[in-house]
Amino acid sequence: EIEFQILETDLVEACKVIPLIVDGKASRLIACFVPKGGMRDSDEVVERIRKQLKTMLPYYMIPNDFFAVASMPTNSNGKVDKKALLKQYIES
Repeated sequence: EIEFQILETDLVEACKVIPLIVDGKASRLIACFVPKGGMRDSDEVVERIRKQLKTMLPYYMIPNDFFAVASMPTNSNGKVDKKALLKQYIES
């Protein structure tokens, strides 16, 4: 649902929302996204996404952090590699 709503904003090409697990509990939601072609200012994109999500989702479903990536990493099965995304997020 969260990913669907982010994609509905027409500001991103791809999106994956992943929980950050601390002490066995999801402590934060991180929205990793690829901005659409002409969007270079990721801060502006995040601000616009947050504004739109506030009208579509309950507050607890709005990701705590947004992380722009050039492309979504994939695993050997062709699916989005959530571990690689999380690693990029932590290292940034």
